[in-house]
Amino acid sequence: MKQSLVRSIIISIFAIILAACGGGNGDTAPDEPSISSPPIAQCPILSENDALLETCDSDTDGVDDSVDEFPLDKSESFDFDGDGVGDNADTDDDNDAWSDNDEIECSSDPLNTNSQPKDNDNDHQCDELDLDDDNDGVIDIDDPFPNDAYKIKLPKGIFSSHTEGFTVDSLDNPEARGGLIRVEWETIEPEPGEFNFSEIDLLVQDMKDRKQMWSLGVRTSFHSPTWLAEKLGAEYFEFEFDEDFLEQNPDTITSWPKPWDPVVQDRLRILVDELAARYNTDADLGLVYISQMASIGIEGHFIGVTEGSLAENGVTEESWVNISVATAEMFAAAFTNKALAFEIHDILFSPNAAIRIIDSLWENPELHYRIGAAMWWLSGKTSYQPELLAFMESFEGPIYAQLIGKSSQPQRFENDEFTSVFDQADQLGIRYIEIWNNDMVISDWDENYALFNEQVDARYSETNAEYIDTDID
Repeated sequence: MKQSLVRSIIISIFAIILAACGGGNGDTAPDEPSISSPPIAQCPILSENDALLETCDSDTDGVDDSVDEFPLDKSESFDFDGDGVGDNADTDDDNDAWSDNDEIECSSDPLNTNSQPKDNDNDHQCDELDLDDDNDGVIDIDDPFPNDAYKIKLPKGIFSSHTEGFTVDSLDNPEARGGLIRVEWETIEPEPGEFNFSEIDLLVQDMKDRKQMWSLGVRTSFHSPTWLAEKLGAEYFEFEFDEDFLEQNPDTITSWPKPWDPVVQDRLRILVDELAARYNTDADLGLVYISQMASIGIEGHFIGVTEGSLAENGVTEESWVNISVATAEMFAAAFTNKALAFEIHDILFSPNAAIRIIDSLWENPELHYRIGAAMWWLSGKTSYQPELLAFMESFEGPIYAQLIGKSSQPQRFENDEFTSVFDQADQLGIRYIEIWNNDMVISDWDENYALFNEQVDARYSETNAEYIDTDID
């Protein structure tokens, strides 16, 4: 009896325990489906008064839960920038817009927001890896100002005015700092859209071999391709010349394209863009002449054309100023980091158009003060184009010059003295002179060339107009 009572008590206790644990005889209602919940740490939660006797690492990643920002994610432990993405998955741990890999390559700290790679041109390529730190199209090793896209080095000193063919030996003069490459439009674009720059390239290489700079001038006017009229219907000037001029120059060409013709403007722009695409980033190209549809194709004059014929062909002061400024803007838009020059002469029997053109170009901040004045008639004489000479003395921009002739033509120079040109150059502040190649292959004037080079080096040092800073308000 006593054993039976004890057995009953034990069974009752066991039933109570079983019920409390969710057991039963199968007649009870089934459990409610469980609702999923995020995993929780497997380590005990202790009160602040309890002591943790050993480390707790729920995700077994080797980082204690007390410092692990992702205690249940074995692949992550920390989130430096607090963006919810662990540092292992986060490609920019300090959230400074530079990837960790880039910062390591560029020697900055990927875990310091205040430490970022140097990026002069803000192209998101650090200067250590960027080949063109100022993004001006000239690689740093060739750029005299690799961190300043607005600084343009201007040429200075003695240059040869002719480098075509056999005259390349004029570059061997010890005082020559480079030469002018003159080419004809008809030569470099014999058919519409078919360009051949081999002549330029060969001459450029001649100067590069000598570590010299080069200038570029493209002759237009009667050196323009005939297909402008024959295939595209461009309108041409039909000029009349003075009889005396024609007697002295019997081979004078009297017809060439009108510069304001839309076909001519369109095709010239295509040509200039092609030239710039090929040479704008050449650090040795120091000066680009702006082509003009005047008598020679670069020089701004209509020598020999009668006044009435100019008027009949629509050449007025206003039309010439407008087309000259528009053409200069075309060249500046293509050659974005080069010094440019516009050659001036008395035109229409007056200096007014030339002065208006240069003033307009120099005073236009959108052209970044890159367009200087050129005079291809440096003679030492004060009686030749005196009003333009007076203008040049007051002009604030760079002045480039070419001699009016060679030393074997003494009548072209003041008092028949070839050396008078250097005194005039000094008076006008001319920084660059092109000497006819005939006088570069002889040594008669080398001392004068050397003195001029010394003078311009002193006058136009790095701290005084060695370059044009085009970032001018």
